[in-house]
Amino acid sequence: MNAYIYLFMAALAGFFMPVQAAINSQLGQKIGGPILASAVSFFIGTICLFFYLFLSKVSFPAVAIIQSVPLKLYLGGVIGAMFVALITILIPKLGAATMVAFVLGGQVTTSLILDHFGLLGLPQHALSLPRILGGILIILGIYLIRRF
Repeated sequence: MNAYIYLFMAALAGFFMPVQAAINSQLGQKIGGPILASAVSFFIGTICLFFYLFLSKVSFPAVAIIQSVPLKLYLGGVIGAMFVALITILIPKLGAATMVAFVLGGQVTTSLILDHFGLLGLPQHALSLPRILGGILIILGIYLIRRF
């Protein structure tokens, strides 16, 4: 696939995050809170993913394969649930731009660490002056978004 398609898909994922947070926040106001809204969002998302899998005729792994996967590899679901719940809680308190800026700051900082050490099976990309400067510029952008 063309690299530009991947970049477009990444931008699309970035577009979806504050939109999802705003929708979940409104849902939470209607049904009884951000955690319940996050659970409903995850439930509906799970149904959609299984529907897609059914339509695409993906074969499911045998139970033995699922059981052989190290437990830590299932933490992605826990982290995803925490992420959705946190952005749902934070967006009405911080606003979309500040919330996204701080999420981005956390993502870039963590990503630089993961890349530098090659953690979680990622290819290693050593910290360099340009990468560090990029992180500093993002932090400066976070400050400007929050300040103004």
